[in-house]
Amino acid sequence: MDLVARPTDQDPVFIDKTLLVATSGAGYVTATDPITPTRLAELLGADVRLLSGEGDAAEWACLDAGLSLHMPPPANCIRLTGPPTSKAHSRAALIVDELSLLARPHSRVLLVGAVGSLISEMRRRGFDVIACDLDGTLQGTEVAGCLIPRGGADVTLGLLPDASAVIATGMTIVNGTADRLISRTRALGIPLLIYAQSCVSIAARLAVRGIISAAVTEPWPNYFFPGESALQVFRKEPDGRQLNISPI
Repeated sequence: MDLVARPTDQDPVFIDKTLLVATSGAGYVTATDPITPTRLAELLGADVRLLSGEGDAAEWACLDAGLSLHMPPPANCIRLTGPPTSKAHSRAALIVDELSLLARPHSRVLLVGAVGSLISEMRRRGFDVIACDLDGTLQGTEVAGCLIPRGGADVTLGLLPDASAVIATGMTIVNGTADRLISRTRALGIPLLIYAQSCVSIAARLAVRGIISAAVTEPWPNYFFPGESALQVFRKEPDGRQLNISPI
């Protein structure tokens, strides 16, 4: 198909598989591993409450779809319109606005998942940015002028003590690295903001329960599709109460 969004010199080019699960809500993930028809058949008609959240991308998408039916209102929501490049700029600006509530100007921020437009916006606002990515094709290269180190999740965790705040993409949930990242940032007292296209409802739930500092979510359809898209901000509920989740 003809691309609506043409890549710029700031962003890497990916060929990814995506999975959209729809009930009366939607769950969306970018899949790093193949999803077989057999696996989809196993999940079709299954009770989402029985899923463990420790499985493959298809399982994460189903969990996300289930949680999407039981979400509180966001603390902030903006609509993105115009061409994808314009929406990408607005998206980066909102994420850095939220980051500015968590980190001082000129402090060092670790970006887990290299997003070129976000690196550029953070640097424009005066933040010192370090970035990492599990994609081996990006490691050892520069994204928006930021060198991506070689290595896996252990390298990411090793960078945390040098950071005043962390932004991580929703792919950390899908690829199984979020648990260690959340545990380590909490132990170090470092704010963690998750920006999610994948697993938006899960990221939002982590934020409203205070497990992470905040979440900026981009529900389906994402900014690179034509038409309007949305960004939502979630923060810990003021009274810190646990959400009551009704049966699905």
